Order: sequence, then C-alpha cells, then structure tokens
Amino acid sequence: MIINLNSVYGDIRSEGGVLNEKGIQWCEEEFARYETMGEPLFLKNNHYTIEARACANLFKDSLWDYQGSDRVEKLIERSKFYVLAEIEESKEEAKKLVDDPTPTEVDPILLAIEQWKSGEISKEELEKKLDELGWSSQQIDEFEKTKPVSEEEIQELEDEKIEDPTITQEVTINQEDEKHMSTPDEGGGCLIATAVFGSELSPQVQNLREIRDTVLLNTKSGTSFMTGFNQIYYLFSPTIADFERENSAFKELVKITITPLLTTLSILNYVEIDSEAEMLGYGISIISLNVGMYFLMPTLLIIKLKRRKTKFTP
Repeated sequence: MIINLNSVYGDIRSEGGVLNEKGIQWCEEEFARYETMGEPLFLKNNHYTIEARACANLFKDSLWDYQGSDRVEKLIERSKFYVLAEIEESKEEAKKLVDDPTPTEVDPILLAIEQWKSGEISKEELEKKLDELGWSSQQIDEFEKTKPVSEEEIQELEDEKIEDPTITQEVTINQEDEKHMSTPDEGGGCLIATAVFGSELSPQVQNLREIRDTVLLNTKSGTSFMTGFNQIYYLFSPTIADFERENSAFKELVKITITPLLTTLSILNYVEIDSEAEMLGYGISIISLNVGMYFLMPTLLIIKLKRRKTKFTP
C-alpha cells in the first residue's frame, strides 16, 4: 500500500521536481474538489504534499484561467516556480524548527517578474507593478538592464531596497545560479533521507514530512518530541548527509539502515490519533519496535553466534 501511494505522487512529477503533464492533469481533476472543500480541507485530504500545495498556488494564479494552446506547458513551468518556493520555505522552517504545511506566500515581486518572463504581462505592466510594490525607477532600470534569472539574484535587489532605497546592485546572469534554479537543493528538513534518496521531493522524504506535519505536530507530545529531536538531529545530520553525497557506498549503507525505520514510521499514516494518550501509545510502540530491530535483535544474534562458536570450539 505504501509503495502504491508513493508511486501516485512520484508519477506526477518530473525528475526536476516540477509537475509534469500528468501532474497538471491531476490538478485539473482536483480543482472541483478544491473549490468544494476549500483550501484547508483540500490540503489535509492530500496530506499537505508539495504537489497539492503547488496545485493550490496554481489555482490562485491568473495563469490558471489561461486557455492558450500552450497552457499546459506554461503551467508546468509555473509549477517549478511554486515548488522551488516551497522548498526554500521548508529550509527556513527547518532552521527555525517550525512547520507550516500550508502553501507558501510567494513574494509578489518575484511573481510579477515570473509573469513577465512567461509573457503574461508586458514590460510596461511589470514596471507599473514594481513601482506599486515600492521599487524606485533606478532599481527598475537596473533590473531591465541585467534581467536576473534566479530568485537569489532578485532577492539581493530586494534586500538592497530594504536597507537603502537609493542603492542598487548590479546583477549578472550566472549559469550556476540558473542550474541551481532548475535542480532542487539537497538540503532541507530531512537531511539524511534527502541525501539518500536524492531530492526533497522523493516519495520517502515526502512521507516523512507528511508524518511530521499531519501527525506529530498535531499533538503537544508530538511537537515536544520533534523539538527535542531536531535539537539533537541537526548536530550530526549535515555531516552525515555531506558524507553520503561524497561516498556512494556509505550512502547505500545508510539507505539500508534507515529503511526499516521509515517503514515503521509509515504506520502513523494509517491510524487515527485523536488524543495525547494515543500519540504517546503509538509513539512508544514504534520506538520500542525500532529499539528491538536495531539493538535487541542484533545483540541476540551476536550472543547466539558466540554460543555456537563456543560449542564447536574444541
């Protein structure tokens, strides 16, 4: 059952993490449900996945009503914009030890520039929007000369505007930044699992995020556990994740090691937890199960092998 659920979400994304043609079709099929349920219930029903959040943002985007022959292609490209925004927000939340499973609030300046790049609005309309959002004429002129291609570059202009509206910063097109835009960074909340499975959008990492957002953080005991866990986890996880990327053999070893843990945690997706007592009960049961698998069983096996060796030793 777990594999089937993961394959459903994995099948509607391209390798770059954006929604593919089937993903846009899935959004269209879900649109009526979104309108009927409302956004909060729609997201909860879809386990707050990045796919569902990307669709929710697309539904509110003016591009959703576009009816040109290239509609699907434009929506696929726009989905990349929203997915990358979701990933960046997840990174910031991980640093602050907070979680917000709702769609990210996209910077209106970034969205306006994205609309201009996709041809939805003219240069004059972009200038008007930037002016309304507080950009000086000098900043707009500088932007039009350099045509930044990454969110990081645009954000640099934003930071300069906040610090001193009279100062502008030259932005040059950088191929590495463009490559970074098209490939999700491997950092984020679940560092070790992300490094193992290659992306924050992998089904396994998504499953972990859903368990955290929709199960653990819905109870006080689960929230307390995550706070304490994160304080310890982020002390060593960046080092392990970096070593995984450098050493494929170590990466495979970690993958084999954490698979039983991921399997036991997935149990939380199929149970109803309505109270602190139930959360504690399931939590203690899963912890006990993992202690048995990772410590008790290997210890008993070693003892048994030692006894067998002693028995056959003359």
